[in-house]
Amino acid sequence: MQRRRKMKFGKLTKKAKRKGVEQEDFWEDVKFDNADAKKLATQDFKPWKNNLEGYAEIELKKFKDLFSKFNEIVFPVEVRHSDLSYPGTLKVDIVDNNGKEYSLKQEDIYDEMLEYSIREKNREPLVDVEYSYLLSKDEETELVKFSVIKLKEDEEIKYTEKVYETYICDNISLQTVNLYGEENGKLKIEHPRNKEIDKEILDYFLEDNGTKWYYYNVFSVFNWLVNKISDKEASVHIIAEIDGEVYSEIEMVKGIVKKHVVTQIINEGEMHIIKKIFAKRLNEFLLEEKNRISK
Repeated sequence: MQRRRKMKFGKLTKKAKRKGVEQEDFWEDVKFDNADAKKLATQDFKPWKNNLEGYAEIELKKFKDLFSKFNEIVFPVEVRHSDLSYPGTLKVDIVDNNGKEYSLKQEDIYDEMLEYSIREKNREPLVDVEYSYLLSKDEETELVKFSVIKLKEDEEIKYTEKVYETYICDNISLQTVNLYGEENGKLKIEHPRNKEIDKEILDYFLEDNGTKWYYYNVFSVFNWLVNKISDKEASVHIIAEIDGEVYSEIEMVKGIVKKHVVTQIINEGEMHIIKKIFAKRLNEFLLEEKNRISK
């Protein structure tokens, strides 16, 4: 499953329109906390807007158009320049008419010029949410990823503890849980798209603070998931990584389990990663694993 759409743009197809970000109508319903913020935001947005118009033939008429699929924000808004904006990227902080805080981020105005994200801060205490969008020539903005960022506060310093992401692609959900700490863990779950299952996975892993036993064998996660899915001929893929290395994995393609990777802890300094390749019907695989675990 392709999670990011790598775009390659050729030569300039037409001259970028000169009705740029300097025009007041681009900043309709926007005010700035000071003159420097407006100057810096204009400097950041101008090359992105020109690239969209000149290479992708997408006209970004107004700043507020970037929020056409994001109903939470209430205009007019105040824009504040962010110190985290670097050359080739842009990031602005925003306070809406209800006093809620957001940020808008674009990480690569050249190769990834069609992608941007909107982050809502403090949806709940120490929980931010982020929506990632993709622009297109037909002027439709497409939601491609939804993220929940769980923060932790230590001596008044906030840092990211856990990030949950759902990539949206046709009829498939790819959900990832990223843990940050002494061991950077990642759990990737790919399954047929189902909003109820998506939410259950989010609720469980966002609140889970126990030992990460499933990183060594994802069978319990797999067993729970396939019992939630009505189509037993579906495809499911679960991968658990620690510091970029696969510790456990189960892959099922159209009801046939084809791979199972587990990690056995021998002692504090020794572990064995076992990889099994086979072709087993789902019911056969579940029965064998349950019998093995019960012994």
